[in-house]
Amino acid sequence: MIIEWNTHIFHPDGKRYPFHPEAAYRPKVAAEPADQLAAYRERMVTEGIERAVLVHPEPYGDDHRLILDCLANDAELF
Repeated sequence: MIIEWNTHIFHPDGKRYPFHPEAAYRPKVAAEPADQLAAYRERMVTEGIERAVLVHPEPYGDDHRLILDCLANDAELF
């Protein structure tokens, strides 16, 4: 079984998933796929990754909504 252990997911919808105003860095999520989670699931299939450990990205601060939504939608993968 292949498990990827350091996966960071970002989302381009800054209103739904805003970065913390004092984030140390802000990745350019506009350059990412509109649905980064779907793109990552496709990569998992292509590379034979069966599970992944999602790591909460620092730019979101204490707002864990994106990670919680990912877990709610794909609990069998993460």
